Amino acid sequence: MSSLAGLFSPEVIDSVLSARYLSAVALVSVVYDHFITFDQELKNIWGSNSSTGRGYLHKVTFVLNRYVASSVSAYTAFVLSGDGKGLLDDQVSPCRRFIWVFTMVATIFIGVTQFIIILRVYHLWDKRRSMTVILFLGFLISFSAATVLAVITVIKVQPVTHFFPFVNTCGFLEIPKTLPYVLGSLLLFDLFLIVMAIFNALETPHDTHAEVFERLHRDGARLFLVLFILRLITLIMSVVGNPADTFAVLSVVWSLNSVLISRIHLRVEGLRFLNFGVGKSFLIM
Repeated sequence: MSSLAGLFSPEVIDSVLSARYLSAVALVSVVYDHFITFDQELKNIWGSNSSTGRGYLHKVTFVLNRYVASSVSAYTAFVLSGDGKGLLDDQVSPCRRFIWVFTMVATIFIGVTQFIIILRVYHLWDKRRSMTVILFLGFLISFSAATVLAVITVIKVQPVTHFFPFVNTCGFLEIPKTLPYVLGSLLLFDLFLIVMAIFNALETPHDTHAEVFERLHRDGARLFLVLFILRLITLIMSVVGNPADTFAVLSVVWSLNSVLISRIHLRVEGLRFLNFGVGKSFLIM
């Protein structure tokens, strides 16, 4: 009864409505970025006539990052908008199915973005075998842990997932204790990339500290730092925030992550046949 009574508390209603509006903001940001970068996409992704395995891999990863993420952002905004009457039909089962879809697609999406970053770092670090083994081993451990914990989290959140009939949307009343561990495992991998970038910069022969910072810039330390901050925000929210606000922040951060990685992907594809000079970085927007 206390759980059902919580459905009608002012705090829960405010949080659910804020999640609705923030999910719309997340969708708008992704769609807007589609419009302003569509010419680059046509030129750098679809305009290149690469028929190699690597060329197809770049296209597939771009589609996963750009269009699958956008589709789930649209799905999330639709479910939380209050207009999905035919989809929800005042039933809790579609809400629980939505949580499954969002969580698992988000986990796969994050794995794809991390894999894209690893490929870039792999090429920037001259394909050294030792670094390759360390990077991919770290990725496999992090992604495997995140996937297992994500499944456990979704299972635990099912009993506290509800349909809010007065606003015609989905929500949940408790944050599973495993969610911070999911986000923490992803955060640790970002921290791992930052440490490896620093280690690589220091290991490479250098004369001055300025050269170390230059190599960090070239290796993408700025990207690692931005992703680290975004994941840190979601981790903090999962610990101190309420369920609806946490979900809203996850939606926004996921969209920002998609926009960021898409920009990097477009930039990298545009520079693929150009030589990087001194001071050049694949992070230039």
